[in-house]
Amino acid sequence: MKWDGGDLIKTGEIVWWNNFSCVGRIAKIIETEKSLSEWGLHEPGVFICWNLHGESMPCNIFYPRSSFFDNEIKPLSISELNSLEASIKKEALKPSCEKFEVTATPIQCNNSNILWKIKTC
Repeated sequence: MKWDGGDLIKTGEIVWWNNFSCVGRIAKIIETEKSLSEWGLHEPGVFICWNLHGESMPCNIFYPRSSFFDNEIKPLSISELNSLEASIKKEALKPSCEKFEVTATPIQCNNSNILWKIKTC
């Protein structure tokens, strides 16, 4: 399965979804007839998880490939990823953080600068 630009969609990739209001991780790609049947789905797509850290399921939501445009599902740019990673590292250094589950929500966007709300514990 590929993005509109032709790049392959990869498990673990960090993406915008829900009309740029959420960031998630591609947890599972469903595209073979066998996978579609096993999951009870009718068209190829991806499961997106809110937890950005790790490889675990469960997933939070399934989006068919045909809905990517309408839901503005696409990978984060390099600068967006760098901004997100810096915010996650800053939050994870707090002494009160015992668990490492990361969810991120963009709360303010000015040009290419994003202010992230990060939850790590």
